[in-house]
Amino acid sequence: MKALAINPSNAIARVIYAQLLSSLQRPGEALMQANMAIDLDPKNPMLQIQYAAVLLCLGDCENALIQAEKVTADDPGHYLANNIIESAAFRCGEYDKVMKAAKYILPVREFL
Repeated sequence: MKALAINPSNAIARVIYAQLLSSLQRPGEALMQANMAIDLDPKNPMLQIQYAAVLLCLGDCENALIQAEKVTADDPGHYLANNIIESAAFRCGEYDKVMKAAKYILPVREFL
């Protein structure tokens, strides 16, 4: 909270605060902070992923999936975005998306 008092335009501080609020079972405040963060820096991939994580923690798997897919549209192999997609898609029952994301997050070993 002190970081936001110093710089209210710090999008990363806002989304991290949103994650804390969601952990503290304060969903309304968490969503407000997350939305403010994404409004401040909508094209930042790490911020988009953290925003998607907040949405997922709040139970909004559909919007978390949409947000994480925005990141993979530009970077299909983005590890963190695919982690969010895997979790959100599973909760939404979109198992084809789970499998697609899993290929980017599971280690692949070649067999002789």
